[in-house]
Amino acid sequence: MKAAVFLSLVLLASTAYASAMNLVLSSGDYELTPTREGFMVEIEGFHSRGEPGMPLLPWRTTHLLLPPGARVKSVSAEGIESETVPLSSGLRPSSGFRIISGIPGSHIQRENAFLAGYSAPTLHGRYPVENAVLMGSGGLGQYSYAAVSWCPFSLIPETGELAFHSSLEISLEYTIPANQPEEEGFRGFCPASRAEGVFDNYQEFAALYGNALPGGYDSCDYLVITAEELLPAVESSGFLSWKNQLGYSTETILVTDSLITSQPGSDLAADCLSSPGGFPP
Repeated sequence: MKAAVFLSLVLLASTAYASAMNLVLSSGDYELTPTREGFMVEIEGFHSRGEPGMPLLPWRTTHLLLPPGARVKSVSAEGIESETVPLSSGLRPSSGFRIISGIPGSHIQRENAFLAGYSAPTLHGRYPVENAVLMGSGGLGQYSYAAVSWCPFSLIPETGELAFHSSLEISLEYTIPANQPEEEGFRGFCPASRAEGVFDNYQEFAALYGNALPGGYDSCDYLVITAEELLPAVESSGFLSWKNQLGYSTETILVTDSLITSQPGSDLAADCLSSPGGFPP
């Protein structure tokens, strides 16, 4: 999947900045598989999802890195490079329970997972209504991010036409507090090597995060803090070599290291917990 990022920043007031980020996400090729319930449309790296009784379509959740402290307010998407998918019959619908009345306490019925007539009165207008949905906006260690789920297909029930958007332009609007409050306690530390694998747009914002660990520890997956007398036991345990064989990077530091002793904790345990390596994810 390819992603291109475009940014704009506007000062709203002295309390917050409003920012917009546009990303172009490409999905790759799709495959159509005929089943007795209808066509199953699939894309590698996507999972099939649909509201109960509605068509199953490919969705993918993408984690997007934001500037420090940013929180997303809204997400929208527009299909580009679109084409019509040739269908000789309907799409396979999802199964599940569906509320058939808006009255509280009303009964529910089981939708037939094998009905091809999902385009009857159950669907009106385009499906899905939105091709991109905000799943959440929060933090991973020192990084602020948003999780966006997106679908590169649009179905028009009245005509049965299925449009495939080989690329989607995702627009995110978010705010950044002008005076960000100090965090209570330490939120944890996410190594740069892990963040690069988690966030699709890591390179665009990596330079904004300057709180890397000294001595190159920002690039390790496992940071072991131990006492000098226990160091031989750590090295002979096989734990570090085991993690290295699995593809993880490791580092070991002593409790006498300046990274630990320079912390403002009241005792050794507090110093370890206050250090950036105290809670490696």
